[in-house]
Amino acid sequence: MSDANHTSTRPNNRPTRKKKSKSPVIGCLVTFFLILLVAGGVGFYFWYEHQQEIDQEERDFAVLTGKNYNTADFEAFLEHYPNSIHRAEVMERLAALRRLHATWHNICNSQNVQNFRQFLYNFPDTESEYYVQCLHKIDSLDWVNACRRMTVASLSGYQQLHPDGEYAMAAALAIDSLREAEARQREMMADSAFLQAQIHGALADTVAIW
Repeated sequence: MSDANHTSTRPNNRPTRKKKSKSPVIGCLVTFFLILLVAGGVGFYFWYEHQQEIDQEERDFAVLTGKNYNTADFEAFLEHYPNSIHRAEVMERLAALRRLHATWHNICNSQNVQNFRQFLYNFPDTESEYYVQCLHKIDSLDWVNACRRMTVASLSGYQQLHPDGEYAMAAALAIDSLREAEARQREMMADSAFLQAQIHGALADTVAIW
């Protein structure tokens, strides 16, 4: 057989390239995304908890901004939310409430009606728990003072100050009674004067006869 037709059987000595494995790259990517997912979940959890805390703080603050006169609620808010954005406002309201309570406790047993009128002037809040009590004290003390004099003028003065007062009816009845008594007294004085005139006339006639 000729050399031309002879097929070379020599082995190919060139090195074959091995395909690089993608497994480590994919593993790193998966790990990276897992870390991102966990970090995102943790971040969302803390954000959600923080948002819930803020929402609860606003709800608690809304309770205080209503007609709340309980200092304990304000103190509890400041203790629970020491860094609240409403801290200054809550402290100011708490100080005002403390002044309100202290002033009322100082005068609540007073018999001087002017103390209660001054209280309403200083604390005009009609929703205050002391507002109605203060009006009652003023009404009662004005009635007591009117009864001490027990004249038409003093009772009429009470009526002018308290046309719808607790003792308005009693004042009207007392005035009617006083006026009736005054009328009877005038009648008695007129009768007495007439009787005295009659007596003097009779005496004069007797003297004239003698």
